[in-house]
Order: sequence, then C-alpha cells, then structure tokens
Amino acid sequence: MRNEDAQTTFLVVTFQIQDALFGINSIQVEEIVRIPPITFVPGAPSYVLGIVNLRGRILTVLDVSDRLGLGKTEMGEETRILVVSVNGESFGAVVPKLSDVVEAQQGEIKQMGRGIKGVAADHFLGLFERGDRLIALLDPHKTLMAS
Repeated sequence: MRNEDAQTTFLVVTFQIQDALFGINSIQVEEIVRIPPITFVPGAPSYVLGIVNLRGRILTVLDVSDRLGLGKTEMGEETRILVVSVNGESFGAVVPKLSDVVEAQQGEIKQMGRGIKGVAADHFLGLFERGDRLIALLDPHKTLMAS
C-alpha cells in the first residue's frame, strides 16, 4: 500500500449487534431511516425481512444480524434501516442500534485472521480500534449481496 493510500481518511457509520460494534463505510450509506411497514416476501431466505416502499423506491430489506448468524433483530425504538448502495443497487440493512459516525484511515484497518462471534472473516474488510473498542468493518458486497 502506498503511503498516501494509508493516509486516506473515510467515515464509518457504526452500529451495535449484541456487544459487538460493526461499521459500514459512509460513502455506501445513502440514508438512515426508521422502520416503515415491511411487506413479507414468500420463499425468501430468513434474513430477508421483505420489501419496503421508500418514497417510491422499492428496497429489499435484510436483517444484518440474522445475515451474520447472530440471531434476528428485535425491532424496537432504536432499530433503523441503513439504505446502502452496493454495485449501484440499494438495499435496506436493518440494524438494532446505531452508534456513532467515526473517522478511520485506510492504514489503520487490520486484516482479520478469523471471524468474530462466529461470523466468517470474509464478511469483513478488516478491524480497527477506537478508544477501547474494536470495530469490525463490514464488506457490504459479501454481507448484503450474497445469497
């Protein structure tokens, strides 16, 4: 990696699932919304909650926690949908609780030797630290697009 690449700064939208902190590069997050009515889709995988009509846009909504094998998200006051763009397609990613938007530098992202909390390492771009917390940076291509 070139030195200027290591210094590239970007923002990460972080959210909590159980006691772990996860993040997605903010450049891929179009918006964050409260949970609208979700229409069930018969025959879809368990982590596909259904579809929503978001101001005329139809989005597939996925439960990130369930997709990672960490159990279903319990819908509550703090539950949100991150509208995430992956390869030009938008998805709704349900997260149990938003945390902060933090700054990260490319050079501080460490490769993961193995997954965390039983989640395969290929769901992540890597890890970085903020204070005393580790943040697992999700790879939205693997997590949201894979079937």
